[in-house]
Amino acid sequence: MIEIADRHALARAKAGEAAVAKILPGDRADAIYLYCRSLGEHDGAVDFTARMLAPFDGLPEDPAIGSATAAT
Repeated sequence: MIEIADRHALARAKAGEAAVAKILPGDRADAIYLYCRSLGEHDGAVDFTARMLAPFDGLPEDPAIGSATAAT
């Protein structure tokens, strides 16, 4: 899990296999979960946005991450 500065940076993230291979440990992890959080301007509520990049699973991004966001 890696916290990203803001939604714009999160949207620009790419799942390059060579770069991901340098980041992931040797314990067979195969994905990077990126998230950012922001505070609501009017109510101060925390808003999470997330992406899971999984190039070693045969897909550049896993779209099924909604429930995982709550665990962040």
